Amino acid sequence: MTTAVLAHCRRLIRNYLEQRRRCAEYELVQLLVAEKVYPWAGDSTLALFQKHFIVQHSLYELRQHFSTRKLWLHIAPVEISLAAAEDAETKTLNVAAQQQVADFYLDLANFYTATPDTVADYLQRFWRRFEKTEAVSDPYATLGLEGAEPWPRVQRRFRELAARTHPDKGGNAETFAAVKAAYDALKASR
Repeated sequence: MTTAVLAHCRRLIRNYLEQRRRCAEYELVQLLVAEKVYPWAGDSTLALFQKHFIVQHSLYELRQHFSTRKLWLHIAPVEISLAAAEDAETKTLNVAAQQQVADFYLDLANFYTATPDTVADYLQRFWRRFEKTEAVSDPYATLGLEGAEPWPRVQRRFRELAARTHPDKGGNAETFAAVKAAYDALKASR
């Protein structure tokens, strides 16, 4: 993947977003495939990872470009959208976790060193974290939070509830277990 190819991918994606303002990642992958921007790997899982990675890398690079134009590029699993910065919802559970994701995709070494085995490992770790999160119906509600709270607020709330519900402090073991499971689910999803 050369610098020129990456720049071409960013241009394609930037133009697409400027025209449509919102799309799914799949549309951007299809755009790159149609343009034949790169000779993707022969292994289908690795090729899918490469396409996903280049789209995400381009999006995180473009986020900075759009911010200079007072636009916010929202990057989410279901939808990618471009909005005026003042209209954008930037409330997030954990800015540090978002930065970890951005750092992963901005580091091209992760693209170059990917193998079918490392991609399988990424997927396995993702599904383990997903299953932990899904095991708790609504971790925010369990903690008495409205959701999308900053991580320090989640931690404070957990400590408050743990101090009240822990069996060693006179609390109920089942209630404490539910509070702990909710906290662990949110922690795993960071």
